[in-house]
Amino acid sequence: MHSQTPVVDAVIRSRKAVRLFLPDAVAREEIVDILDVARSAPSNSNTQPWHVHVLGGSIKGQLSAALARAHVEDRHPPLQHFPSPLLGACQPRQEDFGARYYGALGINKEDAAARSRASGRNFDFSVHPLA
Repeated sequence: MHSQTPVVDAVIRSRKAVRLFLPDAVAREEIVDILDVARSAPSNSNTQPWHVHVLGGSIKGQLSAALARAHVEDRHPPLQHFPSPLLGACQPRQEDFGARYYGALGINKEDAAARSRASGRNFDFSVHPLA
């Protein structure tokens, strides 16, 4: 075993997919520090395919409102970040996750409107505080 294996294991095991946030503001300095570390994250062939914009105040609210309206009015391009259909075991895993995630929210698989409202919360930036 390599000496760094426990460190890598700890980093991977501590990863979380956060769905809700506390209302506590995050200081701009913390965000700058996070982005400074993140820019060193690995990417395929060093493509670094990201662009980051940090918004606060009224402009953040305006963007949030515009994206939420587009979501409700179905004025957004379909997400195409997965192949269709998903291959091998990926489709059942995605379905299992969806059943558990929406089930925890009390939403049935057949209730497309409730699932859409739940995904629409991704555009409510008021719950993502910035100091």
